[in-house]
Amino acid sequence: MNMTYTAAKTGNRIMLILADHVGRENALPRAEVERLLKVHWIDTGDRKIREAYSAIPIGSCEKGLYTIGSYDDIMDCERYWRPHMSVELLTERVLRLKIMYPQFVPVSGQEQLPLFGEEART
Repeated sequence: MNMTYTAAKTGNRIMLILADHVGRENALPRAEVERLLKVHWIDTGDRKIREAYSAIPIGSCEKGLYTIGSYDDIMDCERYWRPHMSVELLTERVLRLKIMYPQFVPVSGQEQLPLFGEEART
């Protein structure tokens, strides 16, 4: 399969791969994400995968990559990323998650919407 690499295409494919990996506890190892990309779509290296997922609203941790499932996931990302990036980049990435997952961002006096059958929280 001869396919030109694009960060946007790879990012979309990573989002599809991670659809069932919601929350930090369900993180999929980066090596497995890379393997699934190779099997189903495109053979790319770790550096290009990192470039692609840095532009999409997903979480990452020492265990791998995951779809955000709670405000705690967003805060865990911030703690994990903090030593690895500039304040400006960290702020941009965390803000992107908060914008993409507003249902998890607590607002005083407003309940958080549930995800996947969870009870609403106030």
